[in-house]
Amino acid sequence: MLKRVETVRTNFIIKDFIKSMVLVWKDMYGSFPSKKSLAVLFAQWSLETGQGASCWNNNLGNIKAKDTEGEVIEYCVLKGVWEIVNGKKIILPPEDPGSWFRSFPTLTEGVKFHFNFLKNKRYKAAWVAVEEGDYKKFASLLRKQGYYTASEEDYAKGMSGYYNNFMNGKTFDTVIAELNQPITPVLPVEPVPTAPEPISPIVDPFELPETVIVVEPEPTKPIVDSKFNMQKVLDMLFNLLKIFFHIK
Repeated sequence: MLKRVETVRTNFIIKDFIKSMVLVWKDMYGSFPSKKSLAVLFAQWSLETGQGASCWNNNLGNIKAKDTEGEVIEYCVLKGVWEIVNGKKIILPPEDPGSWFRSFPTLTEGVKFHFNFLKNKRYKAAWVAVEEGDYKKFASLLRKQGYYTASEEDYAKGMSGYYNNFMNGKTFDTVIAELNQPITPVLPVEPVPTAPEPISPIVDPFELPETVIVVEPEPTKPIVDSKFNMQKVLDMLFNLLKIFFHIK
């Protein structure tokens, strides 16, 4: 079943695009691709999409949508699509199935589909040219399988500039070098042991403390005999009277 989705332009950073192709290739073959093999695929993608300027919905090779029983196929509609029919350029209207193209939610899924489509589906006879890194042979085999309607000469000529730029550039080499760098494992950080805080003893309110402080009372003054003091006063008064009255 075909399901139409919104048409979205999907532009990529070239380095990210090359890295995605390298990783998908490794997933398919178990090893990294040669530079010339990836250069063939990069050149074909660049020709089909203007090096990504006209890449829509992560469809790398402008693969058209085809109804498949038991499977939901998402597609987008492109305007101004043309084909060469009987030597003439024909522009297809949006309602024509020739204007319906496969749609993929992510770049990785688009790359996987494109590689599998070329390697295992209708155009698998051309994949040998990819492995050999021969873009001219690839263009020729695609034309024989009906991948495009333009002339083989024009298609190969269009691929040549992109192929040579890829081979002379350093982006592929940088990506491979980065992917070959060993990953430093992140060791778990062990917690630093800390001394436990001292636990305060539970004090029983009815238990006497180990150290008993004894407070001695202040010494009390001796109690003066009131009778003794009174007698002494009387004696003093009597002596004074004797002196005053000359009593003997």
